[in-house]
Amino acid sequence: MLKRNKRKTLKQNNKSKNNELYINNKKRLKMAITSNDFQSAIKQMEAEGLQMDTVLINQDGKQFCHVFPNGTQRKNIRSISKSIQAICVGKAIEEGFFPLGVDEPVFKYISNRVKDDNVNIDYLRELTIRHLLTLTLGHEVRSMNSDQMKELQGKDLIDFVLNYPILHKPGTFFLYTNPPAYLMSYIFQTVTGKKVLDYAKEKIFPVLGIENVTWKESEQGYNMGCTGIEISAQDLVKIGELLLNKGEYNGKKIVNENWITEMTKAQVLTPTMFDEKRVLPKYAYGYYTWVCENGNYYGDGTDGQYLLIVPKKNMVIVTMGFQSNMKPITECLRSIIL
Repeated sequence: MLKRNKRKTLKQNNKSKNNELYINNKKRLKMAITSNDFQSAIKQMEAEGLQMDTVLINQDGKQFCHVFPNGTQRKNIRSISKSIQAICVGKAIEEGFFPLGVDEPVFKYISNRVKDDNVNIDYLRELTIRHLLTLTLGHEVRSMNSDQMKELQGKDLIDFVLNYPILHKPGTFFLYTNPPAYLMSYIFQTVTGKKVLDYAKEKIFPVLGIENVTWKESEQGYNMGCTGIEISAQDLVKIGELLLNKGEYNGKKIVNENWITEMTKAQVLTPTMFDEKRVLPKYAYGYYTWVCENGNYYGDGTDGQYLLIVPKKNMVIVTMGFQSNMKPITECLRSIIL
């Protein structure tokens, strides 16, 4: 009787497991995109007259790619450059360049550039790597955008950043702005002795098979950090795969898994940026990375540049374009993303 009950229980357990596998496989099939899904999104972009260069999607080893007429797969990815810098910072921390990690105070690296009469000096003494990576330096007004950069030609950008009014205690006020990422690039080069791009070419890009990348520099010889990387869509999707796979690419560990986890999770909430109706609502910010409440995370750059990771679908999406209004891009991809 006991043996019969055991057999019955075993059969029930097997049946339950089989049902679970069936349900999971069914869910997976629903989440896998098809060529028709992809082409439907492309046709919608064309019908709406979106000014796009390239749309590329990787999912479970399968790739969908469309290059639009007169489009190019190599482009300045603008603010997505910040996310690539974050990866380099994580690697540098792993190698011991910043002993306290993101809690490393930065004043010792900038003290020679801060005059005694600098009105920001007290806040600058409190500044850490974390504040730069989360854009919580304390500025209240955005600066160093493309229009303002024309006015800053010939000026020392580090002096500009260090003297730009800090109105909030570091770590207490989020502002999506460029100075923290440029200051991070300056500190990175000061500490490692290498420009961020040169470091990436040595530590990150070779394992990914990325070769032809440039990064705009300031007149003082520092990579901009906040913008300026020119890269192909095919190479940018490799960066996405590195993030999706928690620091690994093709089975090779490049960056510590914990760093990617911290980089792509909510470090600071961004309620003033949040719009629940958007496909990619800006719920929070990680380390130079936007984070959605549903677990998706991404970098975006002016005029249609996206690097989006959808972990639940094992998916990386890259878009490149010259579409000033970026909302329609994600609307065309809504069914694929969500």
